[in-house]
Order: sequence, then C-alpha cells, then structure tokens
Amino acid sequence: AKPVLILWAWDRLEDLTFLEPGEAEVAGLLGTILLRDGEMRVEGRRLPLKVPAAMPILGVVRVESDGPALPDAVRVAQEIRNLAGRPRVSGIQIDFDARASQLGWYKQLLKELGPVSMTALASWCLDAPWFAGAGVREGVPMLFRMGPQQPQVLRRLRRQGEFADGCRGAVGISTDEPIEWLPPATRVYVFHPKPWTEEAFRQLCARF
Repeated sequence: AKPVLILWAWDRLEDLTFLEPGEAEVAGLLGTILLRDGEMRVEGRRLPLKVPAAMPILGVVRVESDGPALPDAVRVAQEIRNLAGRPRVSGIQIDFDARASQLGWYKQLLKELGPVSMTALASWCLDAPWFAGAGVREGVPMLFRMGPQQPQVLRRLRRQGEFADGCRGAVGISTDEPIEWLPPATRVYVFHPKPWTEEAFRQLCARF
C-alpha cells in the first residue's frame, strides 16, 4: 500500500489548492516560539497558507532556543495550544532540535501537551527514544539535513531495517535529498525547499 503523503508548508506563500481529496495531507507552520534567556517570544505565521476548502491542517509549531535557560514548560505548552486553537487545525506537531541538555525539559513539555506529533532527529530513533513515556502520538524521524553523521545513521538504519519502537510508522524526507531506501512507513512527511507547485507534487507522487 502507498504511504500517506503529508506536505510540510513552511512560512512562505504556499498555495496547495491544487490538491485533490485524498491525494495528500498538509502540515502547516502556525508559528515559532523563541526561547531566549529564560523568556519566551511567540511569532505567528506571517505568510498565507491556502489549502482546499474542506482540508484540515496539522499545525506545526517550531521551537528555537539559544541556550540552557528555559522558561516554564507549562507556560510554553499553553502558548502552543493558543497557536493551535484556530479553525481547521486538526492537531499539533512540535519541531524542536533540542540539545542533549534540553531533553528533560522537552519531555516535560511533551507531557504537558498530551498526544502530539513531533519531528525527531534520526539519531534519537535508532535506539529506544528518550521521549518514550511522554505520551507522544507520533515520532517523525527526519532523514534529511542530518549533517556529518548522515552516512553512519543511514548505514545503521539499513542494518536494523527499521527505527526503534516509538519512531515507527512515519518518516520525514526532503525533495532535494533523494534517499534510495526508506524504512517501512505508513506516513511520509515531505519538505520542499521552495514553495510547493503542482508539478513538484506530481514528481513526488511518481516516486511512490
């Protein structure tokens, strides 16, 4: 069976009204939460995201931090819920490339939010992930922009045949970094470095 394709729509002018019912889902950026010196600033999406009339959107919230001082996770969770509390947002996905020193705080945030989707560094998912027990609905290991460890991670993943429990079922890829082999996945999230076009989407579909 073909996997469900979910198009990531980042903060740029995105017109996805060409999608036909059942062709793909959309995960659109709602905003970014900037954590600086223990304080928090919320920046909402600036550019329009157009989708077909009846299509729900998985709301993506990006979290960025400049260091070890982090605000109260309960407050941050509330801001994330505020961003997601708008019509047609069907759920939340958190995107935070947390450092090792921030993982305890991040796990607390995930527990506060309840069952959400989250992007995950592929290296987090080779063994039992640190967010096990946090109530995460879906971990999405990202197989792009992986940096120097990419060959090593992909070799080990191929050897294992799949990611660890907690990261199975979904995977994230990018149209400009083709991967020869993907682990089993029923949901494939796709990043495109430019605004989506129908042509780019059809080319993607041809790969699946």
